[in-house]
Amino acid sequence: MFVLSSCTVTKENNVLVDRDLALFEAAMTTVDSALDSLSPNPHMNNCPLAINQECRSASQVLYYNGCEPLSGLHYFGQVRLAFEGGNCALDIGETVLRTHTLRVQSLRGGAVQTTTDHAMNYRDKTVGGGIVLTRKAVSNWSLEIGGVNKTLKRNNVAVTSIAVQTDEPVEISGMLERRLRMVNNGVVVAYDNINQTSASYRFHNLRYEARCCHPVRGSVEIANLDGSHSEVEFHGCGQGTMVRGIKQTPVTLSYCE
Repeated sequence: MFVLSSCTVTKENNVLVDRDLALFEAAMTTVDSALDSLSPNPHMNNCPLAINQECRSASQVLYYNGCEPLSGLHYFGQVRLAFEGGNCALDIGETVLRTHTLRVQSLRGGAVQTTTDHAMNYRDKTVGGGIVLTRKAVSNWSLEIGGVNKTLKRNNVAVTSIAVQTDEPVEISGMLERRLRMVNNGVVVAYDNINQTSASYRFHNLRYEARCCHPVRGSVEIANLDGSHSEVEFHGCGQGTMVRGIKQTPVTLSYCE
């Protein structure tokens, strides 16, 4: 969980944590996983998708009980899709709300708990309520994150606590399917509740491939709370380079949800 190369590394509860990259991964994973759960992506290995479940009362619900989408990772919990339309279809002008409570367990002893339940961030601001996708036109959508709260635990001790929400909607064009999807603009904010810092992210031409839940091309512009700026350029499945001034740091996104 949050297996990322170091840039700003601190030691918390005897575990090395890269704060900048942990925030970045939390933001990216929130967006990528929301889009994946609403698109026909057949490559989740041993884990099904909520969008493929039976439609009941305008909702689709998926329960995870230890399935293994990637080697060494196991999923537990549930994902719910609540559609504005009664047939679980997302027609133009309609919305779907994604809520979830998930635990992603690693064989190395780490676990990410991620939930859309409401909680207070370090600024005493309520974050939670889920993720809303709105279909604007045949090939255009917008994504708004009311709030997702994530906690990384190692040996049952909290190492990071991060809240994610949007200040501006993220724009999606093409199709929701990975290989036809392009993600642009928006402002996604991630709050580090332990270290009391935050960063915001704006997307530029993020492109995907069928077998990867993370971007393979495109860039993300980052504005940090301290006023500094950086950028991540993707050049492979969840692989990229964070550039801050003349310093370059490799980035590896390690999980989806």
